[in-house]
Amino acid sequence: MVFDPETEKIIQNIGGHGKTTISVLRWRTHELYTGNRNGGVIQYDTRCPNLGGRRLGHGQDVCGMAMSHNSHHVVTGGNGGLVRLWDLRTHQCFRTIKAHSACAKALAWCPWRSSVIATGGGAQDGYIRLWQIHTGEMIGEVSTNSQICGLLWSQEYQELASSHGSVTPENNDIVLWRMSRFQFEPQTRLQQHLARPLHMALSPNGTTIASAGVDEMMCIWECFPENRDHLRRQSSSTLALDQMIR
Repeated sequence: MVFDPETEKIIQNIGGHGKTTISVLRWRTHELYTGNRNGGVIQYDTRCPNLGGRRLGHGQDVCGMAMSHNSHHVVTGGNGGLVRLWDLRTHQCFRTIKAHSACAKALAWCPWRSSVIATGGGAQDGYIRLWQIHTGEMIGEVSTNSQICGLLWSQEYQELASSHGSVTPENNDIVLWRMSRFQFEPQTRLQQHLARPLHMALSPNGTTIASAGVDEMMCIWECFPENRDHLRRQSSSTLALDQMIR
């Protein structure tokens, strides 16, 4: 269903998935992309409500999806760790990568280099990996020994935020990585959630992260202040928890 938040009314009721669970939704201008537990990826044009969706497919349970910043590409992640890259101009999959040994839910496009994506693996994998989409080459990785629940980039700071899930409450955190030359350098760890922080979102001005967890908490983090030269504080340890984020 498509809602108008101002009138609080349903403006469109879209079908096409049958009785399967829809696990992910993403917008691209007037187009809505959905992924489901049967491995289906479907594109809907909300300007044409009477037309059925275009089926792209994935082959595995779809648990992750991310749109590129130029809106020409979308990446989907499967429950078995398979990642597929799609060209939305041709509606064809142009690359398939066996990225992880567990679910690839966390996916994010690099905002300053459109040919690079970050992917995160599930609890049995625990890796964050960087890929060059045109060659399929892995250009960086780091092991976290935890489930990667979410990934997002800061263009101004050239940093990557990753949220992590673990059976131990103190390890359900968010880590900021400096990505100089796409090498993982941990900057700080944000600890507040008592259970997996499953979702993260970046504010429109790029300064603040919102995270929502299984612990039914939503946290707001001021991670990327606009005046960074004035607010940045150097820490004696890259993971010191008694310092400000900046």
